[in-house]
Amino acid sequence: MLRPKGKLALIDMEAAGERLREREDEIETWRDSSHVRNLSREEIQSLFHEHSLKITKCKSTKIPVNLCAWMDLTRTPDFMRKKIRKDMQGEIARNLETGFSPYQKDGEIYFDQRLRFFSANSDKPGIHKMTQDKINLCVVKRRFL
Repeated sequence: MLRPKGKLALIDMEAAGERLREREDEIETWRDSSHVRNLSREEIQSLFHEHSLKITKCKSTKIPVNLCAWMDLTRTPDFMRKKIRKDMQGEIARNLETGFSPYQKDGEIYFDQRLRFFSANSDKPGIHKMTQDKINLCVVKRRFL
């Protein structure tokens, strides 16, 4: 729920380009069976517009992520860890593409997670309810930094 003239902030992973999107989501699902689908910047913007929210900021950043630590977060089973690691090594060797663009650093596999930050204000008076099972929305009371 968003109060009249309220502010909303969203931080979410951004989907890979359309060509690799399904592949990236497949690997995300191997790691975390609750994963549904990463949304593109355009899909997130459309969601805001559908609910009469005016986007006031849109920033993106990349955060380096250690592959093993990433899989540890969801307690990825060993057989899936091996499958994910094999695909990431395959992309590093340029044999296939995953959508993650992995690289070697200090003898470990890393990738840069693409995050998109949005803030928005409600354009209309009244309470706004946004329901979307693919992303988590967070209402904030102070200005988005």
